[in-house]
Amino acid sequence: MKLAPYLFAPLAFQLSVFSVSALDLETSTARHRQAETIPLSISDDWKALLGPRESDEEEEHEAIDRHEMMVSVAALRVPRKAWQFYEKGLEAKKRDDFDAALREFEAALKVYPDFAIAFEARGTTLLWQRKLEEAQASFLKAIALDPELFQAELGLGLVMNGTGQFEGAIEHLQRALYLNGECWQVRYALGRAYYGLSELLKAELNLKLARAWRPKHANVYLLLALVLMDEGKRSEALAEMEAFLTVSPDDPLAPEIRAKIQEVRETKAE
Repeated sequence: MKLAPYLFAPLAFQLSVFSVSALDLETSTARHRQAETIPLSISDDWKALLGPRESDEEEEHEAIDRHEMMVSVAALRVPRKAWQFYEKGLEAKKRDDFDAALREFEAALKVYPDFAIAFEARGTTLLWQRKLEEAQASFLKAIALDPELFQAELGLGLVMNGTGQFEGAIEHLQRALYLNGECWQVRYALGRAYYGLSELLKAELNLKLARAWRPKHANVYLLLALVLMDEGKRSEALAEMEAFLTVSPDDPLAPEIRAKIQEVRETKAE
């Protein structure tokens, strides 16, 4: 079964969480500390964090749920009609028709209320629609029915990062690592959570792992730059912002990042 695809929140740095298909949150009240005063906006696509896109399928360390690839006794209990609704929901979600996807997942759950991966897929869809409370409830229901659903654990970690529940996010993200092994999405999200808790060394470690496994994901360089700035490592932070421009020179944020690089250089020169 092919899985459908899937951080940032501002503080003094005005980190906006996710692009149009994801979520825009302000979590300045949720941060445990104030960062330095070099503002830097970051926008990210949540889909990249919740599973491989078409071009990613052959890359290592992707968020592919190995548990869902197994035929379990629970799956064999699911009526054929519920599976049909579920598959239609995945197709609708692939088209970014989220309302249609939700209708199909809910139809599947009406046929079979204990359909764990339908709750998981419903949670992902709600997450993309910025309905965090509903997404969290759906992920929790999925895990209650099947405690080994990697995507649900990752989804809960992302939701909690978005709402500033960083301790809870770490708990679910560590569980995701246990279930699925290494993948860049989990390390990236852990970096965000540890940054929110001001555990900068742990944030740096996780983000560097994410960067090593997914060097094409431009925004990991920006979040790592923020962590390094908070650690007082301005030269390293500058290098990360420059790397962002190398990876994604035409990104909509590129002009802002160039301006921030100049600002950091001028600040260092004073």
